[in-house]
Parts: sequence; C-alpha cells; structure tokens
Amino acid sequence: MAVTESTRSYSSHNPTLTQNLAIIDWHWGGLQIIDTSDPTHPVQAGFFVPDPPASVANEDPALSQGTASRNNKTVFWSYPIINNGLIYVIDVRNGLFIFKYTGPQANEMSQINFLEGNTNLGDAVDLDENQNSQ
Repeated sequence: MAVTESTRSYSSHNPTLTQNLAIIDWHWGGLQIIDTSDPTHPVQAGFFVPDPPASVANEDPALSQGTASRNNKTVFWSYPIINNGLIYVIDVRNGLFIFKYTGPQANEMSQINFLEGNTNLGDAVDLDENQNSQ
C-alpha cells in the first residue's frame, strides 16, 4: 500500500487551559496558543511549527509518512504541560520542545507551577476554584 496524503492528521489533542488561554497541540499543525479572554472572539496568541530534519530514523507509520514537504512533517502528540511557567510539548517525530510564552495573558503562565490538559493534578483545582468564584 502506498503512503498517501491521507496519512496526515490535523486533529488537536487535549488542550491545556488557563483562565484565558488554550494551549493546544495539533498533529501536523504544531503548537497553537489561543487567547480566549473574549470568548466570542478567540484570537491566536502564539504559534510554533518546527523546521524538522529531512529524515528521522523512524517515521510514525500513521502520521508522518505522507508526502508533505519536510517543512510540514511534525507530529505533535502530547497534551501541553506547564511546569514552573514553561510549556513542554512533544513532537514524536522531532523531539521535545520547551517554550516560555510571552504573549497576551503571559502572567497566567508565570503563576502556574504544574498544569496539564489530561488531569486535574497540580494547579487545575485552583484554576477551577478561581473560575467558579467569578
């Protein structure tokens, strides 16, 4: 069976949410940060897609063997993790990336010790309490 464009995936994974930001991994779309402070007009506040190497030892058989240009060969997979104000994301093809977000609502990041989009561990309970008290 030939590898085709159908092996691409632009789906997102579990977003990690602060009070006014949605930090989202997209398989082939990299990392997106959306400012949701005005929920009727969400705005892109940050964006990153790496410049991947031309080849790697093992391509993901379902997600990175398509015929896209090498500039679009990313497979962001994990939900973003915020630890001590830094954002950690995994691209299963290209490695670990660590970011310090400096865009709109950046103060929210600096106040987070630990938060990730898949559980209510760390600061998630505090964020939920702050949301419910408003």
